[in-house]
Amino acid sequence: MTRRVFISHSSTDHAAADALRVALEDAGWSCWIAPRDIAPGSPWAASIMAGIAEAEVLVLVHSAASSASEMVLREINAAVDGRKQLIPVRIDAAPVRDAMQFYLGATHWLDASSGPLDRHLAGIVAAVAERLGLPAQPFASAPAVLPDRPAVAVLPFQNMSGEGDQAYFADGITEDVITELSRFRFLSVIAGTSGSVAPGGRYVLQGSVRKAGERVRVSAQLSDGATGAHLWAERYDRTLEDIFAVQEEVTRGVVSAVAGAVELAEIARARGAGDDTTPGLAWRAQGLMADGVGSGQASLVLEAIGMARQAVAADPGSIAALNVIAWSYLTCHLHRWGPAPASALDDIWRAAEQMQRIAPLDHRTLTICGIVRTMRGQHERGVADLRRAVESNPNASQSLMWLAASEAMAGESEPAMVHARLGMRLNGRDAWIGIAQLAMAMAEFCAGRFAEAAGWAALAIQSEPGAPVRRAVMVACCAHLGEVERAARQRAELDTIAPEFLASLRRGEIAVFRRPEDMARLLEGVELA
Repeated sequence: MTRRVFISHSSTDHAAADALRVALEDAGWSCWIAPRDIAPGSPWAASIMAGIAEAEVLVLVHSAASSASEMVLREINAAVDGRKQLIPVRIDAAPVRDAMQFYLGATHWLDASSGPLDRHLAGIVAAVAERLGLPAQPFASAPAVLPDRPAVAVLPFQNMSGEGDQAYFADGITEDVITELSRFRFLSVIAGTSGSVAPGGRYVLQGSVRKAGERVRVSAQLSDGATGAHLWAERYDRTLEDIFAVQEEVTRGVVSAVAGAVELAEIARARGAGDDTTPGLAWRAQGLMADGVGSGQASLVLEAIGMARQAVAADPGSIAALNVIAWSYLTCHLHRWGPAPASALDDIWRAAEQMQRIAPLDHRTLTICGIVRTMRGQHERGVADLRRAVESNPNASQSLMWLAASEAMAGESEPAMVHARLGMRLNGRDAWIGIAQLAMAMAEFCAGRFAEAAGWAALAIQSEPGAPVRRAVMVACCAHLGEVERAARQRAELDTIAPEFLASLRRGEIAVFRRPEDMARLLEGVELA
């Protein structure tokens, strides 16, 4: 296999370089990147020279670190000597040192230093396509459907109002939905045309726009591409005070709900077919984990870990399977399940490290990293990771709700409540809505508003009765409110569903809050019960 693009970067910038690699390879062009393409035991320098010789284009990921790197400078020198085309990409504001400028000369630079790198990837891919002599729309030359990802065909939203200006609104909704769905990297998103579906669409999303006066109604529905069975539908009624705000709000709601509906459908499909492929095993493991959490059965969660490990053994690059392993061990950590719950955080981190090597900017990777760091008491880094996850995919309600929970754990009540409410508004049917409700409960608890905290804790418990943290918060709230009998009942439930939880809490093995005063208030309330 010929590698057409060599990616030159400093090891400090490997996350950005690998995100670029993923975008280019998704477009159909194989890349050479260290350390992935250096065979074990091979001389480093010789491998790099061979990679440059094979490639047609060298993409430089320029930063303060790469500008200071002698190895990067040698790579550029080798590319110039080999008459390779150069595409320097600036990812920060660092100046270009003279030695590097000598080789780059008047080469046109691409600027990706403002905002998240994901926003600039399409432009970088287009520039590489131009240098390779390919069409300006490089994604068209790539396979429309990736075999290991469920494909969603998005048909144009229909303008049903008969007003020409609404056609722009309908087209805008369609374009935004395609763009935002593409942020979910477990999906292949393909565009259909009016009255037809793009080939390979396992799922079909279509919708319509109607306008009456200053009100607009957007309807959307997701169906099975083979049977036509409806999987999800929703209607959004809004006032057209700000057309762009309405377009963004509706798009986010549609995208978040569709991603969740596809996940549920894939789990059901994989289970029904007994799918033993790597993606199928990952979906089945995700279903087992969800069943275990919902029913309070540790055996199902442990079975999910085993099945996900089977998928990783077949394909070490399976982000989906590694994600299941991480979430399953998080459940073991919180519920004190399995043979070694005290080491569950280490197991989560091992999965997270593998995910970082494969897809460091995927919102799933950043979310897991943020959660485990928060659980280890590294609240600032954990919240930062979760904020990056939300930047990477603002419509991933799971990431948004866990950001709210982590902010609440850190005592940042106001941003926690803002993000929790946004997550609930984004997708009120989300399976993770209990995390947003828990975030509200913890934020109110930290603010000393125990009645409000108890109300949110009750909703969180209703969403997932077997989750111990929300039950502990409820116990403490009731005790501080003087509701002794209610606190005792909740304490008994907690001891039943997670017998080892309170002992682990007292020993400091489970960190619910960062601030000592919040933790002391929680423990005091639990002991009062």
